[in-house]
Amino acid sequence: MELLYKATPEENTTDDFHRKCDNKDATVVLIETTKGRRFGGYTSLSWDSSSGWKNDLESFLFSLDNNKKYEVIANAACKVYSNKGYGPWFGSNGSGFGLAYEKNFFIGNETHRDKSYSTSVENELSGGKTFNISKMEVYQIINQ
Repeated sequence: MELLYKATPEENTTDDFHRKCDNKDATVVLIETTKGRRFGGYTSLSWDSSSGWKNDLESFLFSLDNNKKYEVIANAACKVYSNKGYGPWFGSNGSGFGLAYEKNFFIGNETHRDKSYSTSVENELSGGKTFNISKMEVYQIINQ
């Protein structure tokens, strides 16, 4: 894996995320909250600033704390959302697991109950509907 982006006090906006992560295939997002919860998501697709939904039935969420993977439900309209004003977004239109509603990754982050994954991600990943991020890293998976 290759580190593409690490949120820091100097680089913590959606612009920073897109500048470093757009048009890179197969990424893993790792997050730690201010309450110490550790989780993330995988997508086989590239992030971009197109303001569009993309189908990715290979995507999944995971909890490092619970050692659990949240699979996509086979018939779900599971997608990833790319938009210049948002960070990584996993889930379906109108609900899902989203990050960075604000331009700053350390403020105003939120998760919703989503029907695209094998279980509700609410509370199980982040510990609650809202959370603040202390660390965020995005890695690209490099196939040898």
